Amino acid sequence: MLGYEEIDESSLQFVDEGMPEVNKLQRQYAENWHPYFDACILVGVEDTDYVYDWREQAEIEQRRSKGLGALSSEEIKKFCYRFMLSYKNYLNRLMIFGISGIDRCLKFYLSKSRVPYIKE
Repeated sequence: MLGYEEIDESSLQFVDEGMPEVNKLQRQYAENWHPYFDACILVGVEDTDYVYDWREQAEIEQRRSKGLGALSSEEIKKFCYRFMLSYKNYLNRLMIFGISGIDRCLKFYLSKSRVPYIKE
């Protein structure tokens, strides 16, 4: 994901069989993409588990408003899991240090109810 950068493999706290390879690819991704940006907007959350709640809300709304089939709670967990390891390994560092080489950066957080705020 844009902005994430490779970290020392021993610093990976949330790992499955593919995470070490994802981590190694972060360097190449950063080298290929970061030079094209001179500013960024970073959006963080205090608790990455909000993602599960937000996805479930979207699925409930889809059922209610459109009458469409939607993911079950278990399917939501499986769907979100593929992103969560990256969020948990990289997001906090990204929000603290920003993206290397990009000095102009607007950072804000979203509360569980999706209200934006600036963390001091």
